[in-house]
Amino acid sequence: MPQVELLTTTEAEAVITNLRDHPYSYKTLETQLRNTLMGLLMLDAGLRVGEAIRLVPADVYWSHLPRSEVMIRAEISKTNDSRNIPTSERLQEALSLWHPYIYAPEIPRYAPFLFTAKDPTRHISRRSAERLIEQASLRALGKQTHCHVLRHTFADRLRRVTDLRTVQALLGHKCLTSTQVYTHPSPDDQSLAIKAMHERTSHANQSPQ
Repeated sequence: MPQVELLTTTEAEAVITNLRDHPYSYKTLETQLRNTLMGLLMLDAGLRVGEAIRLVPADVYWSHLPRSEVMIRAEISKTNDSRNIPTSERLQEALSLWHPYIYAPEIPRYAPFLFTAKDPTRHISRRSAERLIEQASLRALGKQTHCHVLRHTFADRLRRVTDLRTVQALLGHKCLTSTQVYTHPSPDDQSLAIKAMHERTSHANQSPQ
């Protein structure tokens, strides 16, 4: 079974930080907030890029507040199955900060999509979403990371704390075999194993004879 590409915790956080804080002059606050939210939907909620770009405000907001779950409708899911994914605290914060940019109180109405293209009636393109993650990872890590790597990293974090059936449900996999690729040791697993080994060895050496 092939191993999937994953980011360490440090690498993943560096990508999110770059999406949020990289001081390019062309990156307005709106762009920074949009890019951060896009990254967190993949890293903290495990969305596929095709799902993230087709979200509508009702999928993530209720009565102008972030929902406690991201609602993936069947029509935007790769497997044509709906699912709900609980939101992390920082994902909820990112949604709160993004809300003013997609809601026009003077009308009042929401934009048709969570992330709109230059044509406000259409959602951002898949390629545009992929490019912003690739560019942020290249700046932060010196290598390109793709959207699916953030989703894989989300899955790897999940399988450390729960069973594979729960990971399967949250990822929206039809078959458990698709989820089992995440049972391989990740770089973080290996680092923790070495750390634990050294701590145990050190403790043994310090024990009285």
